[in-house]
Amino acid sequence: MDGVCHISTQFLSCVPIKSFVWRKKYMVKDGRCEIHDIDHLQWSEDCQMKVLNKTCFHEIGKRFPPSKKYQQYFLKFLISKVEENNQPCCDQLCELYVATLQDQTCQQVYKSYYVPSANAYATLEESLSFISNGTTGLVTWTAALLLAEWCLSKQDFLRGKKIIELGSGIGFTGIVLLKAVEQLSYTFTDVHPNVLSVLKSNVAINSLENENVAIKQLKWGEQSTILEQPYDIVLAADVVFDPSIIPDLLHTISMLLCRNKDAILVLVSVVRAEKTFQCFLDGLDNIKGLVYEELVNEQTPEVFYFDRNCQWKILVAKSKQCLTSFK
Repeated sequence: MDGVCHISTQFLSCVPIKSFVWRKKYMVKDGRCEIHDIDHLQWSEDCQMKVLNKTCFHEIGKRFPPSKKYQQYFLKFLISKVEENNQPCCDQLCELYVATLQDQTCQQVYKSYYVPSANAYATLEESLSFISNGTTGLVTWTAALLLAEWCLSKQDFLRGKKIIELGSGIGFTGIVLLKAVEQLSYTFTDVHPNVLSVLKSNVAINSLENENVAIKQLKWGEQSTILEQPYDIVLAADVVFDPSIIPDLLHTISMLLCRNKDAILVLVSVVRAEKTFQCFLDGLDNIKGLVYEELVNEQTPEVFYFDRNCQWKILVAKSKQCLTSFK
């Protein structure tokens, strides 16, 4: 990434303006712009255009734009910084801001996440609401970001593996891994038709349609030919949220791990209710022939920009006969 791409990365993934990191991470020399580390006045017209070229005018941003509301907040913030520094606003900045105020039409909303190891963006169409069309599956949740980061730190282990993901939602984790990991076979699963429709669209947007990528409807607890395949790895993010679905989830996990004695489950969960998560762990304990381990002090590189101020857990489950190790 070049000198200003830390701004592109945040803008395209719609990092909240209050959390935006403007400064470069290394020490900036006196007299240089803290954003660009070059000799121009910070928030001057030249500075403004460099920021706009890496955000609103970015190639990815033009093809797959963030929401109009997000762009409006972003541009309003830029204008406020320009005015604080007693600089004139460039014409393009003013025109873009006015356009966001005037254009109230509904649009498809996208977030694009930079994947450094692939030197590529993973773009997803997302909902503006946490609950939309009767489902919570149309947004990217924190656990999916955490799971993707953990997996990216284990790329050598994942290479060539056959993976199934439970509760894929709109596909963040799988799309990121398919961008970064070679020779991967990946099966996305979810139950809600609207979620599956957006998931298929997101896979297509990222040009990932091939014979090694499958998108399937799967209802936990029920028999399915999908579960008859021998997978190496079962991934799941934020699937432990409702006590009523835990028995069916455990049944599906049991079927997948017992069918292939060398398979492992990697599950990441943001713990919102301790009782619910403990109920899941108790259920895992009761599955004959399975063992699990909660991974503590896992140090994985921070790849994506998001709020990490939450309690989360990652665990690995497998058959007692399993010899697979990712360490």
